[in-house]
Amino acid sequence: MSEEKNEEKLVTKDDSHFVFVCPKAIIESSGTTWASETIRLRQRHPDLFDVQENCEAYSTEFRQACATIENACFLYDDMTETEDLSRAQAEHTCIYTQYECKRLQHLKIEIKPYLSDEEMMDIEAENKILLGNVKSKLEDLTEKINQCLSVADRKSKQQFQNGIRNVAYCCRDTIALIKDLKYPLSNQDGAT
Repeated sequence: MSEEKNEEKLVTKDDSHFVFVCPKAIIESSGTTWASETIRLRQRHPDLFDVQENCEAYSTEFRQACATIENACFLYDDMTETEDLSRAQAEHTCIYTQYECKRLQHLKIEIKPYLSDEEMMDIEAENKILLGNVKSKLEDLTEKINQCLSVADRKSKQQFQNGIRNVAYCCRDTIALIKDLKYPLSNQDGAT
């Protein structure tokens, strides 16, 4: 704090401002739109949301990758609704099955870039085991997605629904594994 004319003012060392410009005719101004921009910002610039403490040091690129993976897995798991799932049939003409297949394909697209070694950036040797586990979990998740998509049109309703549940469970496991990496606390994670 600095004092000028007997007034206290907060002086920030680092301050970043971002402006999102979206034409209202195309994208309405809503909480969902702004929340999406905030998530995208957290993925691209994770350092802006960190509380600096004694934490593991990871490259920005690796943290961006993990943030994207974690958000994609959380969104998939969070949007897996029992009621929607119970209506899905084992045929592509069913709109609920089409919806579930689109969700699976979207998740696959989100995690696909991070299956290659180039995206798993170099970090300290002692953390390589955890990083290998993340990549292994992504491979497992991709396999479950592919299995689920392959049974969507040929197998029973129960097999398709179980496949969706398996993908959701795998998403939860992936999120837990990423949390084990012990990132710096985020301002939105309750740190002050």
